[in-house]
Amino acid sequence: HNKSFNDLDRDALLADLAMRIKKLAIRTEFSFGSRLPLVASFANNAVVVLPDSVIDISDPSYALRLRPALLEAMGWRVLRVSSFELFADPQAIAYRVAETLGVSLRDKPLTMFDESDRAFEDTDMAWGERPQGNDQRLRDDKPPHWG
Repeated sequence: HNKSFNDLDRDALLADLAMRIKKLAIRTEFSFGSRLPLVASFANNAVVVLPDSVIDISDPSYALRLRPALLEAMGWRVLRVSSFELFADPQAIAYRVAETLGVSLRDKPLTMFDESDRAFEDTDMAWGERPQGNDQRLRDDKPPHWG
């Protein structure tokens, strides 16, 4: 089942990673089976992304060795990710998920963000300006000596 908006809000780093993975044409699911924080699948391959923020410190042996081994025995690929890495370079993790799933990144355009991804606060209209901007006018407005 999918996480609600509030759940995604609480785990913004994982939500950002999921968005980056989706942009690589890979399916993602939050809280899969309520015990797997993020799973990604492509074709007949699936990977579980386990950030260290979900590790149960009351039983580290289970969390670090037994649980990943159990998941792998059931056919999942397991990708453990540190919270620092998730914060510092989420795009590298998205690429690692894609590689783990066997997705060829050479054949896909890798533009991660486009105009539709902009939040309203980042638009000209939010700042009380015209939506089209004045870029073209500035390009055309050359001093006379430029000829």
